[in-house]
Parts: sequence; structure tokens; C-alpha cells
Amino acid sequence: MSKYRSKYHLSEYHYRPQASLRKKEIKAYRKTFLIILLTFGFLSIIYLWGIPFISNLYNFWGAWQANPNSAETNNLDLVNPPQINPLPKLTNQSQLTISGQAQANDRIRLLLSGNEVDTAMADQDGNFIFENVTLHEGENNFSLTAVTDGNESQPVNLSVVSDKTPPTLTLEKPADGQKQEGVNSTVTIEGITEPDAFLVVNEHQVIVENTGKFSYRLNLAPGENKIKIIAKDEAGNETTAEKTVFYTPSAKDPSETNILE
Repeated sequence: MSKYRSKYHLSEYHYRPQASLRKKEIKAYRKTFLIILLTFGFLSIIYLWGIPFISNLYNFWGAWQANPNSAETNNLDLVNPPQINPLPKLTNQSQLTISGQAQANDRIRLLLSGNEVDTAMADQDGNFIFENVTLHEGENNFSLTAVTDGNESQPVNLSVVSDKTPPTLTLEKPADGQKQEGVNSTVTIEGITEPDAFLVVNEHQVIVENTGKFSYRLNLAPGENKIKIIAKDEAGNETTAEKTVFYTPSAKDPSETNILE
């Protein structure tokens, strides 16, 4: 009887490790299958939505980890920010029109230096407009947001500088009323203005140096020559100067006339 039990226990001792190995193999197979399934799903997401989706998902998860209880931060991503039509960076106007596109029926907030100055509703096509927006002299920092169902988008920031000061313009040559005689039928116009000014002499564009200096030779006609110089800055302000030069050509040599004849 003891021998039988001994054999029985010996047989049972050899059987249990086989069952344990079988369970480990099943777990390994499941783990491998799960890894393959997750890898296939990840690759499918990249194929369907691309890398930007993964990047946005990662950024969202990072933001949630940093502040998981912030509903305000999450709500900013629920509404698309408005798109603003191009605006001048510099202007000499006192008022400005701001327009753009958003989601239909969104309420658009217009803020200047953080303070709300006006609101507008986007129409069925998503278009909105702010007319006669007052500009202060100097830099005007605007922000626009879109509001839908109590949720507000991220702000869109823009800056417009109002400049009403005309550019400086100083003429060194020629003197007003200058009289010129002889074979030289040109006059040199020299002066200084702002380095970024657009300069025109009698409708001819003149290059302005980095120092603001300029020089231009203008052809003269016999008699009175009116010279008009206009300096214009990026904001559209103009400064004008006018000079008059009298030119008398020299009389022809009679001998030269006979030779030509």
C-alpha cells in the first residue's frame, strides 16, 4: 500500500509542473496577441488620422495630467478661434474695420488691451465684422475670441500701429529759384528723409540710403522747371517739398552750325 501511494505521489509530482507550464504558455500567447493587437490599432490610427492627431492627443493628455480639474482649460479647445482677414500693421487712420470668419452664430468678442470694446454675431455663413473701430495713436493690441454655448475659444491676437506723423524731409540742393546756364542741362537734388520712406521726384522713384540721404540728377528743360519731391512713410503719411529752377541753355557756336549744314 505504501508503495502504491509512493508511486501515486511521484506521478502527481511529475504532472503538476506540466500543467503550470501550460498555463504560462497560454498567458504568453495572450500577452503576445494583445501586443500585436495594440500595435495594429496604433498603426491604424496613424494611417487614418496622421501624426498631428497623435501629437494633439499627447498634448491634451499632458495638459490634463498637469491640471485634470481645470474645466476652463478644456473648454478653450471646444470652440474654434475666429479667423481674421488681413489688416495693415501701420495706418494713418483713426478708425479701422476688422472682419473675419468663425462658426455660424458664434458670438465674437473684440478686446483692446484686455478690455472688451465690442461684440458681434457671426451670420449663417460664419462672417462677422466690426466697423469704425477706434484706434489710439501708437500701438493698438487687439484680441478676438469666439463664444459658443458658454464656451470661449483661445484668443487671436493682432497689433495695429496708428501713426499720423508725416516723415521728415530736408532739401539741401538745389536752392529755390536757382538759375542755371550753359551746356549742363541737369540739376542735382540732394536731401535727407526717413530711411524707410518712399521718395519720388517729379514721379521718378529715388533710392533712399540707410542713413536717410538721397541724391538724384534731374534733366532740365529750357525755362522754368518745377520740381516736386514727395516722401511717404509706411503708414501713408506724406511730406511734400517744391523747388523751382530756371535753365538757360548756351547759344550755339555759328561755326558748329555751318559744319553741320
